[in-house]
Amino acid sequence: MQFSVDVIGPVVILLAAGKLLHARGKLSDDFIANGSSLVFNFALPALLFISISQANFEQAANISLISIGLLTTLAFFVASAVVVQLMFPCRADRGVIVQGSFRANLGVVGLAYAANAFGPNDFAQASVFMGALVLLYNVLSVWVLNLYLPKRMNLWQTLISLLSNPIMLAILAALAFTYNNWQLPQIVKTSTQYFAQLTLPLALLCTGAAIRFRGMRGQLNALVFAIVCKCLLYPLAMIGAGVYWGLGETELLTMLFMSIAPTAAVSFIMVKKMGGNADLAANIVAITTIVSIPITLLGYGWVINGL
Repeated sequence: MQFSVDVIGPVVILLAAGKLLHARGKLSDDFIANGSSLVFNFALPALLFISISQANFEQAANISLISIGLLTTLAFFVASAVVVQLMFPCRADRGVIVQGSFRANLGVVGLAYAANAFGPNDFAQASVFMGALVLLYNVLSVWVLNLYLPKRMNLWQTLISLLSNPIMLAILAALAFTYNNWQLPQIVKTSTQYFAQLTLPLALLCTGAAIRFRGMRGQLNALVFAIVCKCLLYPLAMIGAGVYWGLGETELLTMLFMSIAPTAAVSFIMVKKMGGNADLAANIVAITTIVSIPITLLGYGWVINGL
């Protein structure tokens, strides 16, 4: 109950507030687009930089946690891709389903859970873990969508996108600062903290406002598969791998928060840009946002009560 009030409660309230404000015309589509851009390019990188740069390097860069998370994600991606290939005859939908089955909304919902649940050092650890997953998510998503969709991103476009990603740049810069024990001038530190404080409220409002349910005719099997994978099987795989390799409670919770977060809204943007089934992608994002919340509560109770 305390977890649901303190950690999940604020996330749900802000998501619902974003949806309600948009429905009443208080948040326009332009505001959502510009707000999301502000979060991605400035506020979220500032939050990640300020949290990681002030943490202990060895704790923030938890190699065991990162390695297990990346390997488990890769294995789950391969398994889901094989099953989708066998189960779904519509080639154009396969990449959309696979991406929706694993690509979590790390920078908004996953990070919000971590921010509400952890202290500064554990939050820094979750931030670095998130950065590693973001890199892998981008590579796998581009590959699987290129495989099935008519419009493709070439290797050069993918590399440029990854190398210029503000989140990745902020994490790398922060790791350099914490490794070398560098300190920011106070005016820069304070200004960066102001930007960081924008992140979660604005990101959650924009995410809630962007939730859309579109025509679901003929999508039931694909939606059920993606939702079960994203909200149940992927988190179970991550927690199972963490338990098998002897990770601690905080590390298991980090894996839970990042894997249980709903499908990322950027998955819809990529599908639309590449000529795929944008309605299916939007519905996966919307429904996993709702379904993941009670499962997060159950997963948290499972982890802290010793599995």
